[in-house]
Amino acid sequence: MMKNILIIIILFFNISSVLAQRIINGKIHDAQTNEALVGATITILESPTEGTIADQSGRFTLTTADGATAMIISFVGYETITIPLLESQTNYEIQLRPTNLQLNEVIVTGYDSKRKLLETTGSIGLVTERDIERNNATNLSQMMNHIPGVQVRSSLSLRSSSISVRGMGSRGPGASGRVKIYLNDIALTYADGANAFEDIDAQTIGKIEVIKGPASSIYGASIGGVMNITTQKAKYNEKSIETFGMVQSFGTWRAGVNLKISNNKANIFASYGDQATEGYRQFNYEQRKWMTFFGQFYLSKKISTTVFVNRNRYLSQAPGALSPEQVAVDPRQYQAFPIDSKFQNTGRNILFTRIGISNEWEISDKWTNITTLSLATSDLDHPIPTAYIYNWIQNQNARTRFIYSGSVLGMKTRITFGAEYNWMNNRLNFFGNNAGIPVTPQFFAADRVAVASNTVLFTQAEFNVTPSTLVSVGASANFYTYESTNFLAARPLSPTAPAQRFKTSRTFDPYFAPRIGINQRLNAKMAAHASISYGFTPPSTGDINNGDGTENPNLNPETGVNYEVGLRGSLLNDRLTFDLAAYQMNLGNEIITQTPQLGVSVRVNAGSTTYRGIDAYLSYLVLNNPSNFVKLLRVYASYTYLDSKFVNFVENPAFNVFNSFGGRNLPGNVPNRLFSGLEVDTRVGLYAYATAEYVDFAPINNANTLVNSSYTLLNTKIGWKRTLGKQFVLNAYAGMDNALDMLFSESPVLNPAAQAALLPGGAGPNPIAGQFPYLNPNWGRNFYGGLSFKILLNP
Repeated sequence: MMKNILIIIILFFNISSVLAQRIINGKIHDAQTNEALVGATITILESPTEGTIADQSGRFTLTTADGATAMIISFVGYETITIPLLESQTNYEIQLRPTNLQLNEVIVTGYDSKRKLLETTGSIGLVTERDIERNNATNLSQMMNHIPGVQVRSSLSLRSSSISVRGMGSRGPGASGRVKIYLNDIALTYADGANAFEDIDAQTIGKIEVIKGPASSIYGASIGGVMNITTQKAKYNEKSIETFGMVQSFGTWRAGVNLKISNNKANIFASYGDQATEGYRQFNYEQRKWMTFFGQFYLSKKISTTVFVNRNRYLSQAPGALSPEQVAVDPRQYQAFPIDSKFQNTGRNILFTRIGISNEWEISDKWTNITTLSLATSDLDHPIPTAYIYNWIQNQNARTRFIYSGSVLGMKTRITFGAEYNWMNNRLNFFGNNAGIPVTPQFFAADRVAVASNTVLFTQAEFNVTPSTLVSVGASANFYTYESTNFLAARPLSPTAPAQRFKTSRTFDPYFAPRIGINQRLNAKMAAHASISYGFTPPSTGDINNGDGTENPNLNPETGVNYEVGLRGSLLNDRLTFDLAAYQMNLGNEIITQTPQLGVSVRVNAGSTTYRGIDAYLSYLVLNNPSNFVKLLRVYASYTYLDSKFVNFVENPAFNVFNSFGGRNLPGNVPNRLFSGLEVDTRVGLYAYATAEYVDFAPINNANTLVNSSYTLLNTKIGWKRTLGKQFVLNAYAGMDNALDMLFSESPVLNPAAQAALLPGGAGPNPIAGQFPYLNPNWGRNFYGGLSFKILLNP
């Protein structure tokens, strides 16, 4: 009898124990990229040995005792977080943020592979939160120039004029599509290949990935590379309101507010702000107002939808390029010859609107679909010295891809295939410019509508041939059409004649862009990679439309092939991180800029060119111990070497010049660039950053007879960031840019023409006759200080 009672008691307690257990489900992903963190570790606070790891889709299931109060989520290269376990909640959507110290461990989206940077088959540069925090967030150049092979240039403060990847983009117009750009999977690149990245305010950016080299096999037209931008996101379970403000030299100020909300159902970020500057030079005012909304909604365990809305107005005055002789007299003056820039009120007034929606559907444990739709418009008033340009653009984009993650022939495999369609309507009017007012001249220079469409079919497969060998094979088929309707072709002879429509259309030959890459793990902390990739970029509307109102529809697409090898990894117990790559790009029909007269640029095909280069990045963690007063001390450096030359190019006979420049260096490309930095963080919240950048001289004309001088930039920033109580976070900072007070021009005019002897209209002799205005002086030494104050609504 007693034996039976004992058995019943034991069974009772065992059943009670089972009934007291609870099952927890969840998904773990990167807070910025939303990529699944495969292998992330989940443990119970009260029982560290009780836990599990995330599967191939980032999901996990954990059975634990009913009394468990919290779980700990960790992953190499990411912050470890503790999440309270609520009785009413059984499913968790968890976002981890990269520590930005072990970059090789960060999950990247490049080539759509969702792999650690160490495992990728090509060169990818990263801009992390730490890179954004070390500057005053006014434009992209301060954020991105630490990446070897990447240079962002600007002649203005609040607007980046060009993005160059391994020399691609530095010689074309600022909006050229040699580098394709996506934001939250939404294409910022128009159908004709032009980019409109200036509508994205630097304050709203959370992370940037840069694929270096042709990525046409999966992204279409992108001969220079691809930028994948993600906006800021809220930390897990964050609810906060943050106000911020900054003042800087030369009448510069910035103010705004951010809202962040995150839970298991959504991650929301909204930002509104305004910034303006009087500028370094005369007639150099700029202003930008922005409103950005990002929302990621987890509709179910398998479906998430992202919504992005952005509206941005940018206003600037353009003081014009100066000659070296003018800069020697006064680098802050505006250009008054041969046409007075200030009198003509030259500048830009543009309104951007962008709306996008992206849906990710986990069809099964092996299949996923991601589909994105977007609409973008821009409305530009752009007076230049010789004309008043009005430009309205509407662009529609759709991109869908299916992703298979599983096994083929016993090999771990990831296959991506899909399509992207871009359609653009571009209305362009050239009027006369009378003191900044558009007027009807004796004849219209241009009144036309351009319609461009670009279709890309792409596929890519990645195979883990062995546990240490990854092979990637991909290809795309690209179809591009361009049509222009000129409404005023008949009016030069009869200004009062009714408009006639003259159409120019061109269907470019389909382009097939293959790529093959390999990644070989040498050990757990080091890997080598090699690739061969083909790329192309069609001429954009900005390339075809010359600055004098004429068209050049016969421009051919740029095409090229890139060969690359690289080595990345870490040594000394992960304290030393390195990333090295060497490449050669052979390019055909490269489009370059000619400036036959001040303020007027035209594009021509430059025959064949070649690029050889080395990208190198090193980072060393001197200290990394949260218990020390100085908890973090890091030094880093990057070096860029670029040798770019004309192979065979005869200057355009249309300008009555027949010079051959084979063997000459390509204008605008810097042969050597060195960037170094220092980061210091303390336990009490004090921090300091310092960066130094050396930029070599660069030829700025085809003959290499004109050069842009070398310069060195030294920037510093110190601050104090502290949580006050449980509800408030204060960040106060001050900094100095261009501490050496260097006189430099980051974005010179390429292939300038010598100034004529006489002013237009017989107004007298030209004071700068024979000079070459090509310098756009950037800011001298300047100081800034700022403050942000965050209120945590759920401390």
